[in-house]
Amino acid sequence: MTKQFGQLRGIWLIVLVFALDQLTKHLAVANLNPNELVDIIPGFFALKLDYGKPLVFSFFFELNDWHLWFITAMQCVIAVGVLIWLVTMQAHRTWMIVAAALVSGAAFSSFYDLAVQGEILSFFVVKWQGHWAGIVFSFGEIALLIGALMMAVEWFWKEPKRAKEAKHELNNV
Repeated sequence: MTKQFGQLRGIWLIVLVFALDQLTKHLAVANLNPNELVDIIPGFFALKLDYGKPLVFSFFFELNDWHLWFITAMQCVIAVGVLIWLVTMQAHRTWMIVAAALVSGAAFSSFYDLAVQGEILSFFVVKWQGHWAGIVFSFGEIALLIGALMMAVEWFWKEPKRAKEAKHELNNV
């Protein structure tokens, strides 16, 4: 498999994540009423429109205009940075290509939401013991979480394992 083919798969996955995130948000807006909680799996999972400003770990609890534009710019930098990293990645690193594409697609979608609408729409609601747990996701946020977890697995489990195997092979030569 050529390097270009691996990169192309990653770019198509970025486009797919972006498109699915925007499509699911459009469908949520078209089919859900504001302030309505629709149970999907009673006591665990529901749908609800939740418009919000990004709260980067509560650093910007009260968001001013400059905070919003700063976060929007950071979203763009992250999305482009991960895209550049993806393009330079070797094709056989499929796990990391998928992880980087998930993160980049979600970051581009979040950047788009902030730049165009000034807020982010989430609608997948997680409930705990039948009550809203305060956790609301969009498709893009789920993709971002999965991509970040995949990167963590690569960096903290797969990469050290490969390094140990390579060292073992060098010692046996």
